[in-house]
Amino acid sequence: MAASAQCLHGNSNKSLKSLGLALKLLAGLDPAAAELYFLVEDTARVLMWAEAETEVARRYLDGDLTAEQAIQLMVDSVLVNEEQAAQQMRFWDSYRSYIINYAVGKGPVREYIERRAGTPNERWQEFVELILSPPLPSLLLE
Repeated sequence: MAASAQCLHGNSNKSLKSLGLALKLLAGLDPAAAELYFLVEDTARVLMWAEAETEVARRYLDGDLTAEQAIQLMVDSVLVNEEQAAQQMRFWDSYRSYIINYAVGKGPVREYIERRAGTPNERWQEFVELILSPPLPSLLLE
């Protein structure tokens, strides 16, 4: 995802934002809301690309995609260049399902902690306990 996020903050993105702002002004939209609009748009794009990258990783690791197909999908859907896609694939090859477990596991862990603790301090303590004594994954879903 880091490579995907980098794509959002290059000089070409500033030019696109300037063009986008000009089009919005021509369309009669409030320029004061433009910064918030672009923040929301960038955040949604990062989340979409992160989901796309996770799906490419899953399909590649499951054997549904060849390395060449995965690289092309990364270039097309995550908008990284071939070198960045190949670097990401080396990570997947080395750490296998880490990216899938990380992406998918965040939700159940967050929900488990939030069910068991209310305040930020309580949530932190619950997280520490979870790390020190990891339960079976099925217990996180109860």
